[in-house]
Amino acid sequence: MATSKQDKTFSLEQQLRTVSGVVGAVVLEKPPDLSEVQVFCRAGARDLSLRADLEKILQESGHEDLMDRLVLHELAAHERPSGDVGRPLITSVTVDDHGNNSVARINLVLGDTESEGRGQGDQTEYSLRVVAATALEAAQAFIEKPGTFELQGVSLIEALQQRIVLVLVRSELAGGRLTLGASLVADGAVHEATVKAALDAVNRQLGLALSS
Repeated sequence: MATSKQDKTFSLEQQLRTVSGVVGAVVLEKPPDLSEVQVFCRAGARDLSLRADLEKILQESGHEDLMDRLVLHELAAHERPSGDVGRPLITSVTVDDHGNNSVARINLVLGDTESEGRGQGDQTEYSLRVVAATALEAAQAFIEKPGTFELQGVSLIEALQQRIVLVLVRSELAGGRLTLGASLVADGAVHEATVKAALDAVNRQLGLALSS
C-alpha cells in the first residue's frame, strides 16, 4: 500500500497537472525530503505565466522551498539518429506481488541479443518505479555498463482523454542530462506502457552507443 508521503507526492503532481499547457509532472524525492519538481508542457507552452501558476500551487501547498527547484521541459518530437541500430523489443513483462514488495522481471531482445532485468521494491498501485527501474536495467545490459541509466521519476497521467506513462531518466550516455520517455496505456496494460516509456527515454542514447 502507498505510504502517506507517496500519497502527498501524488497529490502535488495531480495539482500541477491542472495548469493549462502542462501534460505531466514528476516530483523527485531525496529522502527524507522532496528535492525537485519536473514539469512537462506542450511545445510552445513554456512561458512566464505558466511558471507563475505552478509556483502558486507550490506556495499554496506548503512547498515554497521547491519554487527555485522547479524545472520546465517542453515536449518535442523525437528525432531518429542516423546509423541507428534499432530499438529493443519487449518479449516479456512479469510483475508479482509478495507482501509489501513487488518483484519484476523484464526480457528484451535487440537483433540477436537478449537481455533480462530483475528488480524489486515497495509495492504501490502499479509499482511503476519497480517496473521502470527494471526496464532500465534490462536496457543497459545491452551495453554492459551498469549504472548508465538512473531512474529519476515515473508518473501515470491523464491527458487528451488518454492515460500516459512518463519516465524521467538521467543518462550517462547523454552527459548526465535528463531524458524523458512517454507511452500511451493500451488496453489497461500499465506495466507494458511503463517499460515502453522507460525504453523511449533511453533508446536514442542506447542506439548511438551500440552503433559507435
